Amino acid sequence: MKVQAIILITALTVTGMAAGAQNKKWTLQECIDYAVENNISLRQSRNAHLSGLEDTYQAKAAMFPSLNASASQGVTNRPFSESGNSTVVGSDVYSTSKATSWSGNYGINAGMTLYSGGSLSTALRQSQLRNSLDSLSVEESTNDVVISIVKAYMHCIP
Repeated sequence: MKVQAIILITALTVTGMAAGAQNKKWTLQECIDYAVENNISLRQSRNAHLSGLEDTYQAKAAMFPSLNASASQGVTNRPFSESGNSTVVGSDVYSTSKATSWSGNYGINAGMTLYSGGSLSTALRQSQLRNSLDSLSVEESTNDVVISIVKAYMHCIP
């Protein structure tokens, strides 16, 4: 009996909440805010704009020098080697008197494009112009969504 009472109270509470949610009247500003936040095409326009900004950062980074470094270490342990052991590899003769040997290789490379016919600065300028275009496209999409929401809202007003 208690279980049925709990189920009945829960059902009435949920029904009351759903009925309360259906009676909520949206203002024009709430409709516009919701549409601007959740419109898929507007989100795609914003993402395209953000992607363009990343392209601009990449175009700027291409103008800077690059620096690469590498390092490697090696240890060889020969616990049963005889002292004064010699090894011939190709035309080189290696002799070892210890049971353990270490080796290391280190390298640093740097590079910078001095002149590429102006392609780096052209790519940067093109990316900046594309960002301006994408920004205007986002504004245009936002305005289109707002206009369509206002039209729909005005159509629903009795």
